[in-house]
Amino acid sequence: MGVTIVLIYRLFQSVLRRNQPFWHLADALLPAFFLMLIPTLSQTNWNHGQEIFSRYAFWTTMVLIVWLVANLETFAGLTRFSVVAIAIGLQLLPNQIFFRHAREGHYLKMKPQATWLLTHLPGWYQPDPEIFAERTRGYERFGETIAPNPIEAPFIFVDKAGKIRKLLIHRSQAAQTDPRLCGSNGKLTHMVGAMSVSSLLAKVTFNAQGWGYLNGSFQCALPLSLRFSQDGNARNYAVQGWSKPDAEGSLMKTRGSSLLLPITSQNLKDARLRIQLRVDAASAKELPKMEVIANDRSVSQWQLATPGQISEYEAMIPKKLLSSRSPLTIEFRWITPSQSEQSAELPVQVKIMQLEITEVSPLKQKKSEIADELF
Repeated sequence: MGVTIVLIYRLFQSVLRRNQPFWHLADALLPAFFLMLIPTLSQTNWNHGQEIFSRYAFWTTMVLIVWLVANLETFAGLTRFSVVAIAIGLQLLPNQIFFRHAREGHYLKMKPQATWLLTHLPGWYQPDPEIFAERTRGYERFGETIAPNPIEAPFIFVDKAGKIRKLLIHRSQAAQTDPRLCGSNGKLTHMVGAMSVSSLLAKVTFNAQGWGYLNGSFQCALPLSLRFSQDGNARNYAVQGWSKPDAEGSLMKTRGSSLLLPITSQNLKDARLRIQLRVDAASAKELPKMEVIANDRSVSQWQLATPGQISEYEAMIPKKLLSSRSPLTIEFRWITPSQSEQSAELPVQVKIMQLEITEVSPLKQKKSEIADELF
């Protein structure tokens, strides 16, 4: 702000006072400042999408401070001190505002500006692939020569309306985008326009490392199947409460582990949710119940059994619940009567292997409707 004040003053001084030189020796610092910015702001590790300057951009502002001090001699008397006071005040004001009303932020989360662009104008924001991958998944990979890992592609951004607005895909995995997002029998659908997903994929431009962005508005059509293993697709939809996946699946880390599923909810029938899991035999002192919650409504409770073996459980999700809100949220929550809900200790260790959501066949759908009328 101080630099702006001095520039305006110098401009008026040059126009009103013909005898004043337009160029000072210290002004050479201004083009030097912009030359320093070019390599600083163009580097890929500048943390695209952050609200703060990187340390490199901050260091370059020292040039402007030197230029400001050098120009104070153009002011006479009390005006010189007034300019300094105004410049300091204008600098302190935003600092006070932002420090007193700071928002929660994290370098592994999208900032509000980036979220808005990805939601409304995804094609206008092309972040560095590593930054996009880390912030959509919420974790950082240290020490890897290749980040992100092509095996984990695609990476997706889902907006609040349940639409996949941006996909980061790798050239080697592009042909497998449908199954890698929606499961072996699933299908990724484009919600806007008549172009198919395959046609849009054919137009993607890949960089030298093989990464490219696909922009649009997409959802998965049922059936949807998720695998929770290292090479599975569940990590795209895991919201909270899940461990890092291993070769078999992912552990539930908290009392409530949730998923966010961008599925096509139009013209859906009732759906069946099936899940495969294994209870750790060593930790099974008391087998609790697990509650299944869909869109904030309980749809089933399972009494876990058979520790040490892979078991399958299922629940029905009514069509009214599916169409009530998008994206579909699924939460698995412990019911433990002998333990406090506030306890951080989990009753048992449960590893989730697979999850599948399918539409109920017309015959079973009719039986379900008759049962609803009777009860």
